[in-house]
Amino acid sequence: MLGNYPEIKQILLAAHNLLRWVIVILAVYAFIRLILGWVQNKTWRQPDQKSVTFFTIALDIQLLLGLLLYFVFSDLIKAAFSDFGAAMSNQVLRFFTVEHSLLMVIAIVVAHVANAAGKKDLPDAKKFRRVTLLLGLAVVLIAAGIPWASRPLLPVF
Repeated sequence: MLGNYPEIKQILLAAHNLLRWVIVILAVYAFIRLILGWVQNKTWRQPDQKSVTFFTIALDIQLLLGLLLYFVFSDLIKAAFSDFGAAMSNQVLRFFTVEHSLLMVIAIVVAHVANAAGKKDLPDAKKFRRVTLLLGLAVVLIAAGIPWASRPLLPVF
C-alpha cells in the first residue's frame, strides 16, 4: 500500500510543514485587512473576501495532506491505535492522535464559518467585526494545535 513508501511520507510531511507557513502568512494578511477594515469603518470589498477565502482554501489543502498523513502514512498514529489507552497517557501520542487533529478540524470549521459570514448580506461594519472575530478564533485554535516543538520550523526535503 501507499503507507510503505517512506519517500512519499517525507514529501507529504515536508509539504504539510511548509504549508503551515503559507497559512500563517495568509492569516496575518487577512487579519490585517480585516482589522483595518473594522477600525477604519471601510466598505467590505472583494479583496477582503478573497483574503479569507484563500486562507480557508489553504486550510482545506492542509487538511487533505493531514488526512493522508494521519490515515495512510503515520506510524505514530498506527502505534497509538494499537493500544489507544496507553497512547492517551503518552503526551506526544495523545497530541498527534487527538489534540492536534481535533483542534485543526474545529479551526477549519470556524474558518469556513468566517468565510461564509463574509458572503452574507450584512452591514459592512458588522461583517468586518464578525469575520475578524471568527478568523481570530480560527487562528488561536491553529496556534494551539501546531506542534511547534516536535517538528522542524522549516521542512526538510
